[in-house]
Amino acid sequence: MVDVPVVRRILNFLNDGLEHLKSKQHVSLEKYKKDRDIQAIVERRLETAIQSCIDIGNHIIASENMGSPSDYGEIFLILAKKGVINDGQANKLLRMAGFRNILIHEYRDILIEKVYDILQNRLSDFYKFAEAILDYLEKIKIN
Repeated sequence: MVDVPVVRRILNFLNDGLEHLKSKQHVSLEKYKKDRDIQAIVERRLETAIQSCIDIGNHIIASENMGSPSDYGEIFLILAKKGVINDGQANKLLRMAGFRNILIHEYRDILIEKVYDILQNRLSDFYKFAEAILDYLEKIKIN
């Protein structure tokens, strides 16, 4: 059974991180490229946003006996297969899981422009994931 308070706490953490990321969207690409402190903040907040989605997905999959993902990306494919999120969301978050690995393990090879693009254009993917999870929590509460 899904521990709803745990999932809600992670969603709150995710939302808080996204709000901090949004506060950096006003920074121009030129300034972003020069400011290593802002880069570090954005990279860390993106890492924790992605990890929050992974943690939520893992919790739901394990609690609902939906399977055993072989890697982080598969979490989102399972969630889509089970109707928790849609296929488009799954594919976007699967790529984010791969990007998380770059942030953590291949940090020397991070493309500044890629991080900046995610900051400017992909935060909505996290918000849509959170909405889908809230919808799922409502659905299982009814049943």
